[in-house]
Amino acid sequence: MISGTPSDDAWRFQVGGRTSDGVTHAAPPLLSLILASALAPASIAAQPPAVTFDEALALAHRSPAAETARRELAARESADDGIGGTAQATTITVTPGAGSAADQGWGFEGQVSVAQGWNLADLGGARRRAAGEERAAIAARARADALRARLEAARYWIDLHTLQSLASSLEERRALVRRRVELAERAREAGVGTAEQLAVARAEAAQVERQRVEVEGDRVDAARQLARAMGADPSRIPLAAGPVPRPRLPGPRAVRARIANLDALPDVAVRRLTATAARAREAEASAEYGPVLSLGAQLERGGGDTWVVYGIASLQLDLFGSERRVAAVERGAAARADVELETARLRARADLEQAAHDVGHSTRALRVIERELLPALDDLVARLARAVEAGERTRFALFDARRRRSGADEAAVRARGARAWARVRLWLLLAELAPGGAS
Repeated sequence: MISGTPSDDAWRFQVGGRTSDGVTHAAPPLLSLILASALAPASIAAQPPAVTFDEALALAHRSPAAETARRELAARESADDGIGGTAQATTITVTPGAGSAADQGWGFEGQVSVAQGWNLADLGGARRRAAGEERAAIAARARADALRARLEAARYWIDLHTLQSLASSLEERRALVRRRVELAERAREAGVGTAEQLAVARAEAAQVERQRVEVEGDRVDAARQLARAMGADPSRIPLAAGPVPRPRLPGPRAVRARIANLDALPDVAVRRLTATAARAREAEASAEYGPVLSLGAQLERGGGDTWVVYGIASLQLDLFGSERRVAAVERGAAARADVELETARLRARADLEQAAHDVGHSTRALRVIERELLPALDDLVARLARAVEAGERTRFALFDARRRRSGADEAAVRARGARAWARVRLWLLLAELAPGGAS
């Protein structure tokens, strides 16, 4: 959960019950929200649901996309508990028959034998080890799916928040250009304005309308994608509510130290554990064809109502390498997973380096806008306003300056969104590389 004041060093962010500083918080009261929505009047229930950043990531952590591997793991854990030891199946053989002797008539004869086999290559242990490695790979995939879901929800929430701010900025700009069109029309009617000035004003107004339509389309798309990422009904597109997150990031040295631990990233761990599981299955395949010792007893009833008991001992050997086919397949899978591991490491390194770069780049870009561009345009607008009052400049020049100022506001909104996404993305990735990782 994010809490605190909107400063670089005061934010804490919860994913799956754990925050960046190790404090555990409760998840959003989802059941209360569902009940409130169900009991609300139709007019209220029809309103778009407002979702904060905390809620979006908490819901994404529990979405179907993030839940699949977790459910698979739970099913495997309960089923794998039944894996037995090295004992093979028990064999019970009944052989009924009849026979006769010269001095006797026909009589019943039969044999009953019971034998128990044991795999001497520890097949049960190999199966348990392979199952354990497979569960470890599934657990890593569950972490990877959860991280991917949180990253996706974070990106769409920030995009939606940015587009909502852009829509508000464009409404202000729309009012400004409409006033300019009105001014150009009055000037044209009074004979002090030109047709060219009026055409320029109308073209600018049409351009703003086009931007409004594009931003609205992008806003609806981001809202639907956010609903999908949260596992919510996409027919009710949400609104991004609350402040933009600014999670606490470690210093540059700590960032570099965590990047060096990139094998802890879930996607990399999945590849590493997949290779380990393939080798464990290879060992299991070989053990399945290992020597099998069978011990048992046989009871035989012969003619003349005689009974004989025999001991049974047998050793089954695979002398022709029957296990090589299955073991070869798993060995190939392990070799492929080794190459995919190296690919995953390269990709993870590139993603982490790019994420770290984007934080600095987006911060510098926003600083230029906020510290240089906006103050310069504010000064220009103020000077032109005084010049208009003094009769030294026309209102058209002032409107142009205000239009440029409005455009700079839009650039600042986009830059703030880009910086917020860069910080959140790096924070989520680094959280997986911290001691203990993210749950």
